[in-house]
Amino acid sequence: MRKRILTAMIALAVITSGLAGVSAAGIGTGAQQAQQADAASVSFANQPTGGDSVTVDSVTLPEGGYVTIHGPSLADGATFGSVAGTSAYLSPGTHENVTVTLTDPVSEGTYTAMAHRETDGDRTYEFVASNASVDGPYTADGGAVVDSATVTPSATVSMSDQPTTGDSVVVDRVVLSE
Repeated sequence: MRKRILTAMIALAVITSGLAGVSAAGIGTGAQQAQQADAASVSFANQPTGGDSVTVDSVTLPEGGYVTIHGPSLADGATFGSVAGTSAYLSPGTHENVTVTLTDPVSEGTYTAMAHRETDGDRTYEFVASNASVDGPYTADGGAVVDSATVTPSATVSMSDQPTTGDSVVVDRVVLSE
């Protein structure tokens, strides 16, 4: 039920931002819309994060594009302001374990992975910068192709095997979500 409500809110946000024309106004052929509905998909599971990235389990982009992570403010209608990170350009097909670097620190809550098309050929995600005129989301059933997950801030520490005298070690990396 929560995913249906979130999907409905995303669809509303897309409509109010001027993108909904693809399915609402009938732009594009029924065959093109059916192909997108059958082919585009996103799978995004609940996960902890050190605060600087999340992993999308799987994304299928029939024409290539990006997977964008939206933060909890997406549920409040902040379509552009909720963008927390975007993958590099992904070629057409299915991609697994896609790591998306986040631009803002993670706060606990529901994050949404959204499949976006590459529409202008420059292989640069410009949906927000273009005010939704390029690189819009893949759509199916009147809404954006999305999946949501609970992201929980955590800490990660990594260090290499090393000899020690018992009084100190060298830590290679520490990532704290806050």
